[in-house]
Amino acid sequence: MQELSLSQGNFQRQEQRLEQRCELMQYLSLLGPFRWIHQWCEENPLSRKTYKKSPFEFDYFQIPLEIARKAGGEADSSPGWFVMFEDGTPFKLVVEGLLPDWTLPSIALHEHGEELSSGNHFMASRLEFASVEKDRKTRDYVRAINTAYPGKFVDLLEPVEIDLPEEIIEKIEERMHKNQSVEDQHAAMMAMVDRFEIPSSVKKLAERYHEHNKTIGDLVECAARQCERMTEFYASSIGRGFDREAFGKEVVKSINWNFSAIPDAYMRVARPQLLKGYEEIFKKIVYKSLACAIKGSPYDLRMKGNLEEAIAAAKRGEDAAEARILV
Repeated sequence: MQELSLSQGNFQRQEQRLEQRCELMQYLSLLGPFRWIHQWCEENPLSRKTYKKSPFEFDYFQIPLEIARKAGGEADSSPGWFVMFEDGTPFKLVVEGLLPDWTLPSIALHEHGEELSSGNHFMASRLEFASVEKDRKTRDYVRAINTAYPGKFVDLLEPVEIDLPEEIIEKIEERMHKNQSVEDQHAAMMAMVDRFEIPSSVKKLAERYHEHNKTIGDLVECAARQCERMTEFYASSIGRGFDREAFGKEVVKSINWNFSAIPDAYMRVARPQLLKGYEEIFKKIVYKSLACAIKGSPYDLRMKGNLEEAIAAAKRGEDAAEARILV
């Protein structure tokens, strides 16, 4: 019995290490555009900026929106980014053109907060708004964010952490412990966040948007359950003359119906993390369902190659045949 227990323990540790390794590889695979941007910033020294407002002092990079778009990936989808490269190099990035220029130092402070908190988006958001409140700019800042990036308010209510791999978090913390200035700034951030009370006007806005996000999440889960049931039904009917194309159309119809049930006003304030998870859910649903529908078909490879197109088509509500995602 003891040997079995030890064997199970070893298996669990190996499984955990494998999972951590997969998380790291997935994280590193997303850094391609940021490596390119980092190189561009090194070649364009004027992109380096310094934030210096007691008790915080740090360097960050500020780039034009067209450079973020040229880099590809998701670099142009957010006004600010914090990434840690595998060699332990932190990279704080602010993208021009998505928000008014006067707000960009506050965005940079948010990214610095993510480094100080090992990727804690909730803490970084509260630091950002606490600083704005301290500077007596909350009203104008709220108006700017609400116009261009309203999903940001929800981050003030939920203690959501960025899903960073363990090895990357260790590198962030190792760097912090080696740098007294960074440790001091971490302590200052914690004190500032602890004292911060969300202004009532901002809290009401955040709570309303939080409910919108909850509604989106409920509809996504509903769509997922419906499509899973349809997939299971079809799987049990293989070989009994079930119409594969009709099944595929029903899956896409179900997805479209659930998408259409989400008001545009709700989608406008959806948190980026929710939308990313939302897209991943539907990728799995569309892939699983349609792969099942065209099982054994020579179109299988073509469908895989057009998976992104399939998702986009489902979102637009286009006819499945026109989107070339069904046989």
